[in-house]
Amino acid sequence: MILNELKIFVINLPSAIDRREHITTELNKLKLPFEVFNAVNGNTDLSYANKHYSPLGRLLRYARPLSNSQIGCFASHYELWNKCITLNEPILVLEDDIDFSLNFVTQLKLLLPCLDDYHYIRLAGTFQRPKCYVRNNVSLYSKKGPGGTIAYLLDPEAAQRLLNRASKWIEPVDEYMDRYWLHGVLPYVAEPEIVFFESKFESSVVNKYPAKIIFKITREVYKLYRGFCKLLFDCKK
Repeated sequence: MILNELKIFVINLPSAIDRREHITTELNKLKLPFEVFNAVNGNTDLSYANKHYSPLGRLLRYARPLSNSQIGCFASHYELWNKCITLNEPILVLEDDIDFSLNFVTQLKLLLPCLDDYHYIRLAGTFQRPKCYVRNNVSLYSKKGPGGTIAYLLDPEAAQRLLNRASKWIEPVDEYMDRYWLHGVLPYVAEPEIVFFESKFESSVVNKYPAKIIFKITREVYKLYRGFCKLLFDCKK
């Protein structure tokens, strides 16, 4: 695939006009065509929560519920995974509160052929965590995924794997995407990272619910189970 053929989708709440203006300006500077994807507002659209969210499963594993904004964020990315499969071609997913490196276009051109091998490549992560170098400007998070979903390349194979295990939602979408041992989509990342958070925007996805004491024991048990599943997957791979 060549860059001019790549479909770029920007996730944006219709009410977030300042963010849409920001990302539009930045992408126009890069001369990259894109489509604004209207984000799901989890506060007003409860259909995804009713269909996919498991409140008890969430409490048993994490001791506090997901917020409506977290569910809306998950739904937005979920719909773009479906879009990727419908189009049957790779896509670039961007959130609307980012800036781009000076060599963004050059590096993106180098990354596109790598999708044939890796299927999913983050362009940046929220946290700096240990990585091992793979090849062709791509690294692999070696211990724990980086969090965040601000920018990533995705092909239909990876999209289908993510969808296969996403019928019930018990965690934020970035944490789900980091659970590579669950869905088999490994956490590759561009090296160096080529997008950044724009600091003037506050996150629109928040969770201020306190942990419920009664579920803290089940949370710790699940943490051990999750660690065992990860170790088992890592040993096999």
